[in-house]
Amino acid sequence: MMFARDSSEIRQWIENGVTDVKSGSQTWREQRAKGALKMPAFGKRLSSAQIDDLVRFVMLVNGQLRPEDSLAAVGFNRADSLGCYGCHGQGGWLSRSNPGSFKGYVASWATADFNDLVHNRSEFDQWVTTGISERMLNNPIAKYFLRRSTLHMPAYRDHLRPGDLDALWAYIQWLQAHNR
Repeated sequence: MMFARDSSEIRQWIENGVTDVKSGSQTWREQRAKGALKMPAFGKRLSSAQIDDLVRFVMLVNGQLRPEDSLAAVGFNRADSLGCYGCHGQGGWLSRSNPGSFKGYVASWATADFNDLVHNRSEFDQWVTTGISERMLNNPIAKYFLRRSTLHMPAYRDHLRPGDLDALWAYIQWLQAHNR
């Protein structure tokens, strides 16, 4: 559709319906005029923050947004092999519907919702190994919503390899740094 090589070109497609380079091409303009499907320009309909989110989303689903740091990259791949993206969305960026939960969805790792559930590395380790943190387990309101939600965090204790928690945490830290 967009044939974008980087975030700048993706942004141009979203904002203008075309990149600066393509808009200068007579061949491209002729092909676009003949085509049935045309990319609309969203630059005047969406805020800059919304466009930022769309750029990251397009990069993510096209495999362009991945950590280069070795430990974070291991965490990205390990989260995939553990099946984490089934609930937390591709790369942990997305929020999947979770009826019965407090907010109605599974928290993306890149949002403040995740930070509300996981205050620090120790709580993260508890969530991953046991499926819940002590803080949530000791909170009657949290337990009520966690119990009635459709999706539940599994306990990965028996599925973790040495170093997995470090790698997963490194990836989440990378992800949050790239969501600003």
